[in-house]
Amino acid sequence: MGLKVGDEPNIVEVVDRTLFVQKEDRRKAALERLASLNWVFPADYKFDRDKANER
Repeated sequence: MGLKVGDEPNIVEVVDRTLFVQKEDRRKAALERLASLNWVFPADYKFDRDKANER
């Protein structure tokens, strides 16, 4: 399944003491939610990672 530390598998079904699990792809789900918002940025918009991460 390609699981690693920090992954959150979901138990999908239990049949005869056998667990069926599915890896939750949180990154993919987050990107899909963002895409569904249909945000439109100005043509001259440029993302600045340093500015976005200032504290």
